[in-house]
Amino acid sequence: MEYMASQKLHALETTNTNSRCTPPLGKIKCNIDGVVFMNNEIVGWVAIVRSDSGHFVCCIIGFKSSILDPFMTEVITTCEAFLSLHSWHAKNAILEIDNRRLWDAYVASC
Repeated sequence: MEYMASQKLHALETTNTNSRCTPPLGKIKCNIDGVVFMNNEIVGWVAIVRSDSGHFVCCIIGFKSSILDPFMTEVITTCEAFLSLHSWHAKNAILEIDNRRLWDAYVASC
């Protein structure tokens, strides 16, 4: 399953992860993911932002020299995406989270 949450704490859920789901009209969607390169002791993250028509808007990429478990890498990825969206004053953003454990932690904190 794919889980998405906007900055206004609304949640959307889709059951088909094979097709790209565009956000509602007037919103943007930020799809995030993180990766751990154990051999090089580096973590990385990427966030792809798309418009309501599905067009590419921008990409946020980051790397950090560290050894973190995959969950903490996803946490950093999510924080970086939130900070970037906040700095752009993007109030109509939907953040797509594909990590169930992170989603559950987020929902529990609300």
